[in-house]
Amino acid sequence: MPTGRNLPADVISQIIDHLSNDKASLKACCLTHRSWIYEARKHLYREAIVDSDSDFCPSPEMAQHVRDLEVCGLESVSKEGAAWENIARFSRVESLSLSCLRWTSTSPREQAALKSIFPRVTRLTIEIAGFRNIWDLLIMISAFPEITDLVLQDIFLEDQMTAVEGQAFLEEHRSLINLPGKNLRLLSFLEDSYQDAIDLPLVRGLMDHWLAVIPAGSLQELTLTWQNSEAIAALPDLFRLLGPSLKHLEMDIRYGDQATRLDLQRVEFSCVPEDQDDMGQFDFALIDRILAGPRFQKLTAITISLPSASISAIDEEQLADLRDFVWSALPMAKEKGILQLIEHNDKVPFC
Repeated sequence: MPTGRNLPADVISQIIDHLSNDKASLKACCLTHRSWIYEARKHLYREAIVDSDSDFCPSPEMAQHVRDLEVCGLESVSKEGAAWENIARFSRVESLSLSCLRWTSTSPREQAALKSIFPRVTRLTIEIAGFRNIWDLLIMISAFPEITDLVLQDIFLEDQMTAVEGQAFLEEHRSLINLPGKNLRLLSFLEDSYQDAIDLPLVRGLMDHWLAVIPAGSLQELTLTWQNSEAIAALPDLFRLLGPSLKHLEMDIRYGDQATRLDLQRVEFSCVPEDQDDMGQFDFALIDRILAGPRFQKLTAITISLPSASISAIDEEQLADLRDFVWSALPMAKEKGILQLIEHNDKVPFC
């Protein structure tokens, strides 16, 4: 009978993978034998958060295992500090989140630094950040040519450029703008429910200067948490750009009628009612007719996302009543046999 010391490498790897979310067990595995340490470290050190104000300096051994990195409060390259030196150690990161950036103008130095440090990034999240204009945001995105997933949350633009100003800026910075798109599969525009509105010029700018020119047929998943009426007014144009390839849509159920322009396989509608009376804001009869229509014949999944009791003001009994209400409110969708209800545990509700 083999022991922990001499188990085959593939068996060790399977055991470690099975325990990937159990930090205590992974640490115990490291004590089994040194042959277990490398595999365990891949999960123990997979995720890291770096605060630019801290003195944290990761060891090279730890940094090489990090695949998911969140960087908070990053200063411009021109600022003195150890933050850029620290994040330069994380050269194998595949998923990068940049939050609370402390610059609005992306210079060639920032772009070059990001491109050289993170050549493997395929998932990029930028949140709680302001940019001078749409081109500064596009210059940053251009530093990640291999991204497949892009998440933009609570992003705003400081200046609204005229067409003439935009063209002049583009001519001056054209060498910095080489937008990715060939591999883009998922795009998320997220809006914190406590914010007044998503930045509509941001959406329009991305549509006009990026989404309109990326290869057709690449983007397959779109997530929107918009509530502002002006942003919702942009949906027809957004869907016109993305519609032919879009297969999975997640959005507020109140605007589900906009999805009739799409040829979807999966759709997820989110809502956060506090009780059955609150469900009156959602026109389920309209949604049911839409989902039963000819444009949705290819649907393989219809998901209604409800809040869990842990993040909402409703208790378990009320949540059960809500589930029953939704099931009965969507009879035609239910008849297809592809309707499912899920509970989400996000700290910030969808709507």
